[in-house]
Amino acid sequence: MARRGPNTQLIEGARNLGQSKGFLDIGGIVGESFKGAEASMQYSANEKKKQVDANNEITNRVNSYMSSLKTDMDFTGFSPAETASMRNFLLAERSKYADAAKAISRLDDASSPEYMQYVDIMQGVNNSFTNLASQIKSYKTSKLEYAQDQLSATISLGNDPMDNEKSAKMYGLYNSSKDKKSDAKYDSPMLVKDGGFLAFNIDGEEMNYDDSPKLLFKDYGPALSILKTNESIYTAGRKITSDQAKMYRMGLEKSLENPEALASLVSDFDDTLPFGDVEYKPKDPNFNIVALRKTAIDRLVKAYVNAGERGAIEKENRRLGRNRPEENSKITWIPSTKNPSLEYEMKDGKPTGVSRDAKAPVGTDTVLQSQEGTVDNTNTPPRIY
Repeated sequence: MARRGPNTQLIEGARNLGQSKGFLDIGGIVGESFKGAEASMQYSANEKKKQVDANNEITNRVNSYMSSLKTDMDFTGFSPAETASMRNFLLAERSKYADAAKAISRLDDASSPEYMQYVDIMQGVNNSFTNLASQIKSYKTSKLEYAQDQLSATISLGNDPMDNEKSAKMYGLYNSSKDKKSDAKYDSPMLVKDGGFLAFNIDGEEMNYDDSPKLLFKDYGPALSILKTNESIYTAGRKITSDQAKMYRMGLEKSLENPEALASLVSDFDDTLPFGDVEYKPKDPNFNIVALRKTAIDRLVKAYVNAGERGAIEKENRRLGRNRPEENSKITWIPSTKNPSLEYEMKDGKPTGVSRDAKAPVGTDTVLQSQEGTVDNTNTPPRIY
């Protein structure tokens, strides 16, 4: 079926996500926070990789075939067998209409049940023609959109590969041999049923067009928002409070209340968001979307907390000039035996002659002193708390 929303919005979302700095995984701390989710919602990375690979393989097969097509008519045109199916339906319906018209012309009582029966037949034929025209128009539009979405890679990897494959076969774009020719047995799967409804013979099973799989599409909005939030928390250089964590949780609950947005988040952005062990599988009898949503939100909120903690540390390090790679010596502080309010700095086990106020809270400006007097704190060696 036709996707919802303009393709240009999806492509723009991909561009914006590509320009983002990605999820801040500082020293692996953020990544570590994404472990230990509920076992009932976990799938191995190998299982998820199978689903991703299967969807990518379908995309490659479809694109291999489409690369040999020259015009839109190649996409929207019908095979001789499909054209014959539609023609036979139209001829049969016209014959039905003509027979009813002849029969009704012999009746004088327009209120008789027999007269009304033929009127219903004639009206049914008209409705079937209208419905068939509408179904064909929708099918051709959806086929072009499916082809465009495959080329632009906007179809979510969270789809069941079987649904993706059914769509490719329904649109006559499935190419299992990747020889740039649609497989012969899928060239004419279209059927026209009573009432002008389209159906398709997919692997020996009849599937109504109206019941065809509704594919998921990549939703870049939530992912991009999460990346920006994570980055802003880290660069602010402050730990987030419990109230702020609750606020972030509420925001995530709102942005992920749509199951399709949640499916895309945990399926399409493994290169930037660490959800590599979580799989969206609504057809699995053990699948629980409420638990999946909670798992995703718990992980993200914990990551936000860790980003704030590491950002605060890095900010303090920069303030004290500890961001120079060459200054990674082991620094400790020992209390002064003569003045309990002071601590002396030890670098690699040796005193440096620098002291600090022992009662000053970490992260505040303190006056550092040497044995000769006050020194510029921007030139003092780094220290480890």
